[in-house]
Amino acid sequence: MDAILRSGIPWPWLLLLLPVKMGATSLTLASGGSGGLFLPSLYLGAVLGGLWGFGAEALLPTVTGPSGGYALVGMAAFLSGAIHCPITAFLLLFELTGDYQIILPLMVSCPVSTLVAKLVREESVYTLQLVRRGIDVRRREENLMQAFTVGQAMRHVIPTLRDTTPFAKIMQHFLVSDIPICFVVDHERRLLGTISIHNVKALLQEDTLGSLVIAKDLIERPEVTTSPDETLARCLGKFALTEQEYLPVVSPATMELLGIISHRDVLDLYNREILRHEYLGLSLRSEGLLSTAHEQVRLPPAYAVEVVQVPPRYVGKTLREMQLRTQFNLTAVAIRRGGFNSHDELPDPDRPLAQQDYLVLVGPPADVRRFVAENVERDRVLGSER
Repeated sequence: MDAILRSGIPWPWLLLLLPVKMGATSLTLASGGSGGLFLPSLYLGAVLGGLWGFGAEALLPTVTGPSGGYALVGMAAFLSGAIHCPITAFLLLFELTGDYQIILPLMVSCPVSTLVAKLVREESVYTLQLVRRGIDVRRREENLMQAFTVGQAMRHVIPTLRDTTPFAKIMQHFLVSDIPICFVVDHERRLLGTISIHNVKALLQEDTLGSLVIAKDLIERPEVTTSPDETLARCLGKFALTEQEYLPVVSPATMELLGIISHRDVLDLYNREILRHEYLGLSLRSEGLLSTAHEQVRLPPAYAVEVVQVPPRYVGKTLREMQLRTQFNLTAVAIRRGGFNSHDELPDPDRPLAQQDYLVLVGPPADVRRFVAENVERDRVLGSER
């Protein structure tokens, strides 16, 4: 590269070096070796720029400079097109030379090279590696949903009925259930279908038929099901294809009903993880791979993250019953069950809290202090009364 910049290598040698270097770099990287991408980009840019300089000098010898100058601009242009960062390439090559006369060629060549490279392929040499692993940095939401499976968000408490359940018990089930759908299974818990509250409305006025109808007569075959191993991104696609609010989670081999998942459950998890990304960082895991990409982000000045032990008054209660957002303007983004040094878990709003649990709270510092102070004062008052 030094010799090319000094115009010390004739053009026939440059023509030979171009395919040789491309082949050597491709073989090295494809075989698993660590050949790098940055320096080969500069090398190929120098070769191409030198060849362009020799061609320009042959056509317009009176108005062109030495081929080494073209090689320098070629390095910046090639690097800019490879990494899709024109300003980085421009500043890097300008720092190498310190020559103000090269600023204008760099300012023209780097953006043009980046534009042409993006038209040919939208990914750079670095983002292309992430895309091949299933991580698209431009589509954060999809990456987020690819990192979680249905099994992590589904409900294990399932409103089910046996296929032989009489109509009276079906009606009784809907009167006490807050879910407008139930799932009908056989004696081996294999899913047979679903019954919606709308399916039984027509029989409410039929007193004579009510005693003859059983659950098997009212079921509708489920159009769409999901499995615990499916990603939430794929599950969201299934919700988009159907108007159902709840999907049954079944074992693909036996059709055994394992749980249910609702559209709202998926959106709640998505909102919690977006909040975690904005304030605590984001972990991306590509489906079927073990590689992770982790990025830490700073909190805005108006927010803080505090790890607080569950106050005694809330032991045995759930996050839904605590109503942190309503009462204290706080959000529990994670729970450490069993101790301060435990792993962070996604908060389950319906799981009772234990005395050894810790809450990872996000909110304004004043509200965090108010939450801690109010509970300390309440516990002190209760203790003195006892």
